[in-house]
Amino acid sequence: MNNIINIKENPEHPAIEDEARAWVIRLDGARPSQQDINEFREWLNRSPMHKHIFKRIADVWVGMDGLAGRYFSVLETATAIPEQRSIKSRFKPIFITLATAVAVLIVVAGLYLNKENLHAGQYNADYATVTGEIRKVDLPDGSEIQLNTGSKVNIDYENNVRNVYLMKGEAHFRVEHDTAKPFIVYAGKYAVKAVGTAFNIFLQDGSLDLTVTHGRVEVSSLKEAVLPGHNPSLPKNMNQESLVPFVEGQHVVMDQEIEMVQKLTPDDIRKKLSWRDGLLVFDAEKLEDVVSRINRYIPSKIVISDPALADIKFGGHFKVGEINTILSVLEEQFGIRVERTNNNLIYLSRKSEGRNKPPQG
Repeated sequence: MNNIINIKENPEHPAIEDEARAWVIRLDGARPSQQDINEFREWLNRSPMHKHIFKRIADVWVGMDGLAGRYFSVLETATAIPEQRSIKSRFKPIFITLATAVAVLIVVAGLYLNKENLHAGQYNADYATVTGEIRKVDLPDGSEIQLNTGSKVNIDYENNVRNVYLMKGEAHFRVEHDTAKPFIVYAGKYAVKAVGTAFNIFLQDGSLDLTVTHGRVEVSSLKEAVLPGHNPSLPKNMNQESLVPFVEGQHVVMDQEIEMVQKLTPDDIRKKLSWRDGLLVFDAEKLEDVVSRINRYIPSKIVISDPALADIKFGGHFKVGEINTILSVLEEQFGIRVERTNNNLIYLSRKSEGRNKPPQG
């Protein structure tokens, strides 16, 4: 009884703790459905704190102190639990049956661990964002990843290296200093190595767009793209002769070889990474570039039907969700017609063109 009372006292994250208790209750019963499993997986992967709190409460609930281990011992049963009981009765001193213990073990081993083992410095997890979503991920070593719209990363920490795989999209990495465990981001056919620094990577059509916001990184082209679970060996997979250092303020674009290197001012970096604050900042940029960026954040697609509009310069600060505001500015201040179709296309044309626009297809 005392243990169960304690899990409700002085919660550091009351909302998460309430949700965790609800999940423990929900899972400590009949075999969970596939929907239960999917919903639990989504909730559990929201942050490392969700996993930590669930584990702590589950430990107390079922009396399993070894829940976080890679292997689970069989629990000995003292007293059987009646199949039907009220939620209120669950907060009395209880023991679980072997069948219930096994059910909980299966769920927790498959979903809580999810190849994740915090022992010996190991950690494995996937994080992703949907269109229009921006998400921050706090890692167990103190590092932080912020994912832009439509992005995905896989985290695979081992004893002596912190491997991260940017599968698609854009992410900003703030790396906790640890000279004994380098932090390596694999993005397409490139590897970006850091120890304690911060940098931004945008992976698009195989090219690497890198901005170093603090410290120093080393970039190398790879013989082939490395995928999670393939146990990459950095020295063997990297072309050592192509390893290039970049420092704070440098912006580089690489596609097979270095295409561009430029020095950015702090103000340039703030504008380039304004997405981290949920903003889209345009500074006299070509309309075709503006549209390309906007399209990353919306489920529909904006099409410039008149090529002559592509070079119009556009500027302003907008929230990520204010796409309609941007379109209104184009209509009211730039004399551009905005026409929506029923197949998620938005055409931009000159108002003088009337209704002449490309056919819907």
